[in-house]
Amino acid sequence: MKLWKKALFGIAIFSLILFITFVFLIGTNTGLNFLFKNIDRCILGLSIEQIDGNLHNLTLKEIKYEQPGIKVHIGDFHFSTNFKCLLHSLVCIKNTSINNININIDNKKIINLNHEEKIEAISTKLMIYHPSIMLSKLKLHNIRVKVDNTIISLRDLNTDLHWKKHILLISPTYIQSLLINLPTAIKNVNKQNLTSKIQQLHNKLQNISETLKHFVDDPFLSKRYNFRLPFNINLQVFLIENMHIISDYDLSINRLSFEIKSINNHLEFKISEISMPQAKMTAKGEITLAANWPIKFNLQGQLNWHSIKSEKIKIELSGMICNSLRICVNLFGPIYAQLNVLLQPSIPSVPLSFIFNTYSVHWSSNSLIEYKREKLNFLFRRKKINSLMLLQTILKNQELLPINIYMKGEGNLKHFNLDRVHVNLLHGNIDVITYIEYKKEISWHSKLNFTYINNMTHNHNYPIKINGKVLASGVLDKTRWRLNIPQLILKGNINNNIINVNGSLNKDIFNKWELPNIDVVLGHNYLNCRGELSKFIKFDLNINAPQLKDILPELSGLVHTTLKIRGSLHHPQIGINYYATKLHWHQLYINNMILKSNLKVNKQIAGNLRLNINKLQKNKLHLDHLQLNIEGNEQRHQFNIEAQGAPLSGRLVLHGNFNRKNNRWRGIVNTTQFNTVIGKWRVNRPVLVTYEHDNHSVMISPHCWHHLNTQLCVPEYIKIGSDGYLHFVLHEFNLSLINHFFYDKNILSGTINGYARINWISNDDFPRLVLSLKSNEIKIRQNIEENKLPSVLHNINLDLSINNNQLQLDWLIDIMSNSHVKGHIQVIDLKNRCHILGYIQAKKVSLEIFQLLIPYCQNIRGALDANIKIKGNLQQPYIFGKLKLNNLYFNSKFMPFNFVTSNVNLIFNGKSAIFNGHLQTTHGDISLNGISTWNQLDHWYISSLIRGSLVRMTIESTARMDISPYIIVKATPNAINLDGSIDIPWARIILQKVPQSLTQASLDEVILDNHIDNNIKSKNSIIPVNTNVVIHLGKDVHLSLFDLMINANGNLKLVQNNKMGLGLNGQINIPSGHFYAYGQDLIVRKGILHFVGTLDQPYVDLEAIRNPDTTENNVIVGLKVTGIINEPMVEVFSNPEMAQQEAFSYLLRGQGLNSNGDNNTLTTTIIGLGVKKSGQVINKLGEAFGLSNLAIATIGIGNNQQVQVSGYALPDLQIKYSIGIFDSFSTLTLRYRLRPNLYLEAVSSHERAIDLLYRFNF
Repeated sequence: MKLWKKALFGIAIFSLILFITFVFLIGTNTGLNFLFKNIDRCILGLSIEQIDGNLHNLTLKEIKYEQPGIKVHIGDFHFSTNFKCLLHSLVCIKNTSINNININIDNKKIINLNHEEKIEAISTKLMIYHPSIMLSKLKLHNIRVKVDNTIISLRDLNTDLHWKKHILLISPTYIQSLLINLPTAIKNVNKQNLTSKIQQLHNKLQNISETLKHFVDDPFLSKRYNFRLPFNINLQVFLIENMHIISDYDLSINRLSFEIKSINNHLEFKISEISMPQAKMTAKGEITLAANWPIKFNLQGQLNWHSIKSEKIKIELSGMICNSLRICVNLFGPIYAQLNVLLQPSIPSVPLSFIFNTYSVHWSSNSLIEYKREKLNFLFRRKKINSLMLLQTILKNQELLPINIYMKGEGNLKHFNLDRVHVNLLHGNIDVITYIEYKKEISWHSKLNFTYINNMTHNHNYPIKINGKVLASGVLDKTRWRLNIPQLILKGNINNNIINVNGSLNKDIFNKWELPNIDVVLGHNYLNCRGELSKFIKFDLNINAPQLKDILPELSGLVHTTLKIRGSLHHPQIGINYYATKLHWHQLYINNMILKSNLKVNKQIAGNLRLNINKLQKNKLHLDHLQLNIEGNEQRHQFNIEAQGAPLSGRLVLHGNFNRKNNRWRGIVNTTQFNTVIGKWRVNRPVLVTYEHDNHSVMISPHCWHHLNTQLCVPEYIKIGSDGYLHFVLHEFNLSLINHFFYDKNILSGTINGYARINWISNDDFPRLVLSLKSNEIKIRQNIEENKLPSVLHNINLDLSINNNQLQLDWLIDIMSNSHVKGHIQVIDLKNRCHILGYIQAKKVSLEIFQLLIPYCQNIRGALDANIKIKGNLQQPYIFGKLKLNNLYFNSKFMPFNFVTSNVNLIFNGKSAIFNGHLQTTHGDISLNGISTWNQLDHWYISSLIRGSLVRMTIESTARMDISPYIIVKATPNAINLDGSIDIPWARIILQKVPQSLTQASLDEVILDNHIDNNIKSKNSIIPVNTNVVIHLGKDVHLSLFDLMINANGNLKLVQNNKMGLGLNGQINIPSGHFYAYGQDLIVRKGILHFVGTLDQPYVDLEAIRNPDTTENNVIVGLKVTGIINEPMVEVFSNPEMAQQEAFSYLLRGQGLNSNGDNNTLTTTIIGLGVKKSGQVINKLGEAFGLSNLAIATIGIGNNQQVQVSGYALPDLQIKYSIGIFDSFSTLTLRYRLRPNLYLEAVSSHERAIDLLYRFNF
């Protein structure tokens, strides 16, 4: 064989062996295991626990790679390949999935190699070699990457990649739950870092003028760059849902969708959706990364940021980044504004034009204060080294007058002159002039003037009018700074009291503060302070305020205070003397208060404090005397407080010491006793209290509180802090102590024993708790209708425990007559699911024991039986079982019905219940049927039908009626709907005065105080009621309303909703009745009341005539009343027709104007009208003066008529006083009853007489 043939044969054999080896290694499971095991040995820190399959379908599990500062863990990695694609010069990888990726990188721990890395230039040409690669169905799940303090995690990523020639095609990509946690800007600041930062700032301030010149001379973009991507990108759709960025300001993006396409150096992008709670936006743009970098960008959207709602925004960016760039921002909505910016970043000094104009701005800081800014114009322009700034705006508020602001400033590299700042507000002006010079140091001079500032037109309760002047200057150098305020003047009036303020302040470069003098005079009150602060302190403050009401109208009293500070900065000495008398602030009143204190700070803090208060009152707290004494030093001090008053009085004496080395305070409570509304309590032994400052915890030694035979004990040490434990034991607690808090008719007796143990750890979600209460017998005595009805509770056991994320509650109450209540509730997984399991059982439980808890209940009787099982969780509970109320009897003066022998049944079926009841009253029965469902506790539903037949309803002494209701009630958390009808065939309604319930404030009232937000929320939390009920009045309905006694019938429709409120529609017919007007009993011939919407403004159409039998000449005369009932139109009519004076005479007297004595007759009639209906008012007036049955009336006839006032001073002594209408004679009569029918009467007038009267009864 020739040599070349041998060589070819050898090469073929060698190639075949290599090919077979390659196929074996990558095509078989054994080969892949061998290959990856050897890779583990070659690569330090790499490990693969499990390898399954081959290159057609390969799975790697538990891949780990560890190096100093780098930790990588991959749970499983799977992919499959298709070798047929190689025939088409295509690498196909499909079904790639990577799960549970965790990468931690700590750059501080990464080993730095001791050689310089060579940085090769990146070619700007397109990649020439471009093998086609297709990566389909790429899925990433549960990825977490941490680089130093930055964390990136996502739950799912799905995409397809296709690389062909020099184009990377990315198919629609979906990312779910992306979290980016960035490090916050807050850093650990130590003394060395702080000193370094201050030194850097000082170096920059050393020659600020040169620094600004260097900053202005250099353009932002001094060079032009041509950038070309090594390949083109076509990203079709990139969708991210639930994206959160956590940093100094958290940002949540619900949905983000965008597209990117690049060709050579031209890039186009489109953001089709940005959805977040604060905004919704879209954007698109393009940029060429060459030449002058031309750019176009457009963004549109809507903002909902805090108080700015439905604000539309439009941003346009155009021009060339390396030449001239224009930015335009337009806002439409509550803020209507425009911003235009023109800058040239490639030109030295960067010419800049910044113009901001607003036409209308509305915003609110809370629900009460709204602001409006109009015509805001702001201009900032810079050219070379000179700059100009202008600002002009108007600010409006509902509570204030418009505020006009104007500002102008000019500057260069050496100084800035704020020529004028002018603010016009509250009828006055504020003017500021400032000159700032920055060469080697920064210095400034300012002058502030405010003139005629007053709020008298806006706040009449607290008017202010002031004028003032402030001069200030200062210097900021490399290491030192100086401040000088040589003049501070304020003059004017506050709350109609003169105010004068004069003073000055100075701080030199040696950190010496001087306060030569500050005097403040407000009305009759005076304040003066002066002093120096350097290494030593000398400060004096004197306050003499004899009339505090000059400061605030709600504040009154006298205060005198002196404060003196001496010593050095590190060892000051402080002395305080405070005296106040007749101090009154809202509900707080202090008759006399004296406070004296001296404090010295040396190696230890030492001093004393004495506080004495005489008569302190705040709401229900009344203290006759309060004394507080504190004296000593850190190592030994004493605290003594003594109070006398109600509802609490007592004394507390404490001795303590503080150790600075271990930051520990120890105290011993030697004497402690308190008098409360439930008796006198005292401690049986001294109590040791320890406070650890390092871990912020308090330890309290064992002790007991005693009251007669009752003991509340702490058997072991208590620790209170982030971690802690408590243990209490209650022994023989007498329930009679709490009778004070119940109604007088209820009396409790018996004792309770129990204990409680609580442990908690800072990292635990719930504490560990064990609570147990037990009692052998509790008696409840109830005074019902002057009969004492005792109820006895035997063997009360209550056990509650929380442990291992579980809660368990058990109770058992044995009641007399073989009745009991017991139950068991268990809640598992309190932190998350809150599974609940338990039961409630009640057997023959007398309802009388619940009368203790029901306000204003006069009597309740009946029996309760229940057998209920509970499953599910707290959000979706399942309830099964039955509940029955048998022989229910309920009586209360606040209910229009008295229930007797009534029964109610409830049947629970998981997430629904059926209930029915038969409620028997003293007159008529009511039936109740309905269902209730609850898929969740906050999504419940109740539907009920209430029916009744001739049920007697009594409302105090005002109304009695028989009603037959047919009402359908449907209730949800959002609304309660009432539909149906009520028939009233019989009613007797008497209304002589407006009931108090009609004059009370409505449920939707809102108290306008400092807690208005909470008041509004609490009112809005009431479930709204929607009513649609038809009321039918039968033929036997009688109404007596003030001067109107009528029979009524008709139909009304009662409507109520949130928009319209309570309304009434319909008509009441008045077929007959009587109408008292002008002293006459008029007969109602016809009448109609129309209700259209409101209850208090019906339309009345009423016609009433005088009794024809008492009217001469067969004249028919009467009144027509028409119009709204609170503003009716009353017209006198007659048949036959006659003059109004003649008709009025017939109406009042029953006869015309024919005699000469008509004037006197009309006078008598009018006086009679005046006294006719004055009985109630006169009677109340008599009660105020101690006279009973006081009345006023007219007596006599003709010209001898008199007005008489009579009343009883004693049960048998009557006093009468009368005065003539047509003469001036007056008469005083005293009548005393000697016997039931025998009277002695004395009369004093122009004649005097004593008569003996006897009354005969026939």
